[in-house]
Amino acid sequence: MKKVIIGALALIVIGGVVLATIPTDYVVVVADEIAGLEEDLLAIETAVNNGTLSPEQSVAARARIITRLDAIDAAVVASNTTELTEAQKQRLVAGLSRLKDTLLTYQATLITVEEVSKPVRRGGNNSSRTITEAVSETIASVEDHVEEVVENYAPELEEAPDAEETATSTEAVTDPESAPVSEDISEEPSTDEAVDESSADANDEIIEAVEIEVEATATSS
Repeated sequence: MKKVIIGALALIVIGGVVLATIPTDYVVVVADEIAGLEEDLLAIETAVNNGTLSPEQSVAARARIITRLDAIDAAVVASNTTELTEAQKQRLVAGLSRLKDTLLTYQATLITVEEVSKPVRRGGNNSSRTITEAVSETIASVEDHVEEVVENYAPELEEAPDAEETATSTEAVTDPESAPVSEDISEEPSTDEAVDESSADANDEIIEAVEIEVEATATSS
């Protein structure tokens, strides 16, 4: 009986050693985190469209988004410490492209989360680091490390939707029966118009955060 127990313990120890020596596939981690980010953003977008996203919920959503971006960045940086196969390198490049597509697709949602969370964050309940800053930092870092890992990597600048067109189309869907705009230019802009302008500016910042880093990397290469 003692021999059986000792043998079982030996197998457990050996198994633990084997598992500990298996290297982490950071490319898989990157893909999983991007998929998680997409799921988070889809859920947030649904809440926004349903009008159920509260300031407190937006603060939590904002924290999740930034945490995901940091995790993606950390995994890409860690991938530099391992010898990647050609297949893994291509998956890493594809993951970066998917990340940029996701950030551009959900740019309006990212802006909404940032804006809705402001009243709570002003009370000191969250970091002052904005989503736009997190996006810019992540894209810059990931681009740099992918360029180091993948030979002849040359990111292509993707065409992003125009901020003014996005704001206009959103307004049209929200209020299709709105009255014609007054021709009295002396009238002060409404609060909604001010919010639209703020959203358009933030929209530009997120687009530029993705595009500028891509252009900088392409120029340096």
